[in-house]
Amino acid sequence: MRLSQRVVRACVVGILALSTVLFSGCLNSEEAILGRYDAAKDEFVFLNLYQRISAQKPVDAEYLYALWQNRDHLITPPIPTIFTKTSVLRISPTEFAVVNLGESSKAIDATLSPVSLDAITVKPGKFFKRGGDAVCYYDQIVVPGKTIDQLLDAIQPEARKSIVASIRAEADRRKNGGKVWGWDDFRKLRLKDVRGGDDVTKSPDAKPGEEPSDDVIQYLSAETLDALTKGVTDGTAKISRKGPVFTMVVPGSEADVKAVVGIVQDMRTEAATLLQKGTAGKDVGMAKKLTDPIAVRAASPTVLELSIDVTELFKAMEDVKPPAAALEPSNEETTKGTAAVMAVLKEKGVPVDATLTVDQILAQFKDGTLPANPSEKPVKPGEGMVIAVKEEGK
Repeated sequence: MRLSQRVVRACVVGILALSTVLFSGCLNSEEAILGRYDAAKDEFVFLNLYQRISAQKPVDAEYLYALWQNRDHLITPPIPTIFTKTSVLRISPTEFAVVNLGESSKAIDATLSPVSLDAITVKPGKFFKRGGDAVCYYDQIVVPGKTIDQLLDAIQPEARKSIVASIRAEADRRKNGGKVWGWDDFRKLRLKDVRGGDDVTKSPDAKPGEEPSDDVIQYLSAETLDALTKGVTDGTAKISRKGPVFTMVVPGSEADVKAVVGIVQDMRTEAATLLQKGTAGKDVGMAKKLTDPIAVRAASPTVLELSIDVTELFKAMEDVKPPAAALEPSNEETTKGTAAVMAVLKEKGVPVDATLTVDQILAQFKDGTLPANPSEKPVKPGEGMVIAVKEEGK
């Protein structure tokens, strides 16, 4: 079910993937991401929970140890694993390096940060065992609302340039005879998505441009393209935050704004109807839960407003795949990988809590009492992480 049509892609990209997933690489785990918003402090707290951690080779377990040594410096954002699980290694208040948690890199390449990284608090967790054989770990990241606002301000100029470039490309397409599709065509495509993606196919004999496009920009009127260009240029088309709610404002023609709001409502109505009848596809319920926190409305006849309450989003994420649910059954590969991890942790003297439970972690996280376990003697950022790469071929 593709509820992430391009008209709301800036708000929902990645949302459908926000459930328990495996991070790809030589280190593997079952991952859960939780979050909460502290209104009194205006800050966001994120919990990364990794369960059944395993290593493909002994050197991968050594890399896990290097990550643990750098635990005070790793700022892991609440972004789901798709191809890799990335984290930010804080090198200094103004520099960072992007690292892959699943597989070691060949170098630590510093990049200037648009915000002060010292404003972000890293709360390392601890290793613990679940079910007697699954090695697990958790950590927390605390991000002030002010820092998120600064980050939004920093990234939006480049986003605006990209939007303007897309509008110009679309204008050129139309000058060369490209068709402007009608909203009824878009509605039909999206409702087919809801009913089942398997029947969303193109005619094998169709030529490019002969069938309705999935690209929403090809449906926008010239009036909307002009309004959007003006909005991204003067900054009135933007993303802002108020507490836990993020809002994107998009100017457009009255007809386009009305059409988009109507299509989103039709999709939600169709999904609810299918779920009620028991005829919905396997992903419809999950997609509905994860997109329900997104509100799409007409702020005025010529302004589309998309907003998302991240507190509701994280509740939906937990509901879709409860972190305390049973883990995937262990197999020969994960058993061997877990043994490799435990061997290195034992050799290095890394403590593994045998009594801590996922339920305890979740309860303490939600009430704000989950303790941090920082290093007594923090290592230099990146220490040991590149050495693991050099040894990988051995």
